[in-house]
Amino acid sequence: MKSLTIREVEKFEVDDNLPLLKDDTTIGSIAPTERSFVIEKTTFQEFHCTYHVDFKDTIIVEIDGNLNTVDTYKKTSSFSLYFSAKEKILFVDAPTAISANFLNNLQQKYPDKIKTNVFAFDFSKISEHQNNSKAIYFSVDDSIIDSKTFYGNGVHQDIEAIDAIDNQNATYIMAEIDLQGKSRTVGFSKKGATVIYSKPVDLEYLEHPYLLLSYEAATSFSL
Repeated sequence: MKSLTIREVEKFEVDDNLPLLKDDTTIGSIAPTERSFVIEKTTFQEFHCTYHVDFKDTIIVEIDGNLNTVDTYKKTSSFSLYFSAKEKILFVDAPTAISANFLNNLQQKYPDKIKTNVFAFDFSKISEHQNNSKAIYFSVDDSIIDSKTFYGNGVHQDIEAIDAIDNQNATYIMAEIDLQGKSRTVGFSKKGATVIYSKPVDLEYLEHPYLLLSYEAATSFSL
């Protein structure tokens, strides 16, 4: 399973290493690499990113040979970002929670260099072209609950789920859909992310098979 976060780009001017600071402490960075590649006639440039995530959890660590208990700790995530200047789109190869926080902090720190928007999927179009739905998440106007989730093959045929999609209340769809000539299980999030659930073994000869599938999904089902 692989999640990629997608953003529409208004401005992306990263020509050298940009540190990400919070209260004078480095919490991440982004830097261009010398790597670029072509997918579906579109050139992507690769960027190396790091982001430090704070965790509040009690763990035991070894410091100078002694075992100590700590209540907070940092974990560094390293991941790639792929940007197409021609298509004005970028993909972040990291979970949505990390990607969203990283990009939001980056924009706040460098508003003159970076401005992106959450990629919008057309859930109605996805529903029309899918082979099958396995799960749908949607928000509801209710005094007791604020969301519902339906699981199971064919859940897109449920009247309540259909209404949620038509009224743009759906927040996530897991669907079987044709990408690169094969039916694949893909999750589409309203937060602007795709989740490829099955390993694309038929595309393993490619350098970036997950990016290829996510790019096709984005270009095929954009709002």
